[in-house]
Amino acid sequence: MQSSVRWIVTGIAAACAVLPSGLSAQAGYDVTEAPTPDDSARRVVNKLYLDLSGILRPGHKGQPDNPLWPQHLSRRTEALLNRLEAREGSRVFDYDWLCQCTKDEKFRVPVRIMVEDSTDKKARLRVGMRFPGGDVRHVTLTMVYEDGWKIDDIRNERVRDFRTEIDHAITRLSR
Repeated sequence: MQSSVRWIVTGIAAACAVLPSGLSAQAGYDVTEAPTPDDSARRVVNKLYLDLSGILRPGHKGQPDNPLWPQHLSRRTEALLNRLEAREGSRVFDYDWLCQCTKDEKFRVPVRIMVEDSTDKKARLRVGMRFPGGDVRHVTLTMVYEDGWKIDDIRNERVRDFRTEIDHAITRLSR
């Protein structure tokens, strides 16, 4: 029971962390101090996982059919994915790279986000997700700052990179 309460409290805190600064100011929170690069990258990633879990979509149970995170890819990663989709005609991967899961699998929010490294233009974040049955999965996100934080690459626990997998798929389709 105590563990469930901790997850709920942490989830509420995570959801509050992604409120627009205007809402925070209206609620009486001090927003005069600019966030550090790792804080702002962490907030973007947190919001993407909240969206993926369905929490940010009222009335939606579980993962959304069209998660927001592909809209938050870096220019070079988006161009690479578009190149693949132009050849294939639709999404090539049968699972979601951000959660390393399928639509039927539901991970628990909050996820654990740790900043491993960050500068003003690049950040590397390690994300852990808990699934029913106690299964925990991790990904490492490489983020770049391009008019906001964007996902440049995703590395899963099997040390497979999203960009590399896209490259391999394009190569296979070119044969």
